[in-house]
Amino acid sequence: MAKPSRKPVAKTMSKSINTTAAKENLIEETVYIQFQNKEISHKTALNLIKNAWKADGNDEKNIKSIDAYVKPEEGQIYYVINGSINGSIGF
Repeated sequence: MAKPSRKPVAKTMSKSINTTAAKENLIEETVYIQFQNKEISHKTALNLIKNAWKADGNDEKNIKSIDAYVKPEEGQIYYVINGSINGSIGF
């Protein structure tokens, strides 16, 4: 006689607890960079970088990392995507 298969209870409960904890700890965070008469938020800067990436024919799903360097005195955001693709965009 075959034994019925059983799902591991611990894995199911662990995933549920982690998901609930993550939802409860959501904090809306925004960083603004200001210099003279210029201002940009980190969210806007990241969106500009992602849009430039997509405009070059790339898929946003292929982004693994973004390093952004905001230079408000130049009105430029310099960025490195996935550790090797460099670019800049004005704001």
